[in-house]
Amino acid sequence: MHDRSGVSVRQREIRYAHNTPEQREALFKNLTGEGQPAGSIFQIFSVIVEKVHDPAFLPITFEWDMARRTGRVEVPGVVHASTTLPVILLYEKI
Repeated sequence: MHDRSGVSVRQREIRYAHNTPEQREALFKNLTGEGQPAGSIFQIFSVIVEKVHDPAFLPITFEWDMARRTGRVEVPGVVHASTTLPVILLYEKI
């Protein structure tokens, strides 16, 4: 997020279509910064974001292959992304 150039900062939440009403309400509170401590990431977003659009309740497809270290995510009409090469960790576990 960057608003120093005069660009309006906006937020649109994409939520899993099959969440329960209770889950949707909890997500809304978290993502709007409600009840979050000062300085937490979502509290900061709530200060920066000028316009919060109505959330979209859409199916989210997320697939991964741990053995091949590849993955894919899709939200119809919003995003389609996948790894073309295996995800490789650049550090050793201690």
